[in-house]
Amino acid sequence: MDVDWVGLGVNPALVPDLLEGRIVHWSDTVYSIAYNTELVSEEDVPKSWEDVAQYSDGVIAVDPRGHGFGAYAFTVDNDLEAARELAEEMRTKQLTLPGSSGMRRTTVSSGQADIGFGDHLSGILNEKERGAPIEWARTDTVSVSPFGLFVAAGAENPNAAKLFVVWATSTEGLQAYEDIAGQSVLNEDVGIESARLEMLQENGTVLHSQLDYTMEELEANNAMREEVARLFE
Repeated sequence: MDVDWVGLGVNPALVPDLLEGRIVHWSDTVYSIAYNTELVSEEDVPKSWEDVAQYSDGVIAVDPRGHGFGAYAFTVDNDLEAARELAEEMRTKQLTLPGSSGMRRTTVSSGQADIGFGDHLSGILNEKERGAPIEWARTDTVSVSPFGLFVAAGAENPNAAKLFVVWATSTEGLQAYEDIAGQSVLNEDVGIESARLEMLQENGTVLHSQLDYTMEELEANNAMREEVARLFE
């Protein structure tokens, strides 16, 4: 449904041009590299996404759906060929193929894998807070996948939906989501406190968001992921 979100009071910084402003930017998932602190020595911690393919001392957890390679591509300006080449190199390693980020992260924290390729930063931090031997590799770049809220065409209660979206994307709503899930918007212009954003800034990490790309580029990335997934069948 077409909605004048800015007219309803939503911060213009949260209404991207992508999809002609029909969605409101609400959440950012950061994809990074996880590693088990008891299995990976300090000198072997990956310093880049490409370094993971050079690790040969243990098991690497890779998403068989190709999501990690899609995330990696965004960190190199959506270089799809570079992602394909990394996938080809990675498939020669000792791998385990958990089918979700949560399973991949648990595989690393439990010691069933040394490194997790393309894992949610917030989940890594949550596992670490619970005492698990897991950490995120301080790479120079991370991939950011945005999620948005919208009102579906034909919604039974569109006005109620609009009210929820306006509140959820307000400073109060975004801060509540960050405090609960640690996955709110990574944007200094929205006025919330984000430990993730502060940590990434302190590390000098460059954030590569999918919002920086066109729909055609995003569709090409998705097609590449499907192609890579066939390598791990």
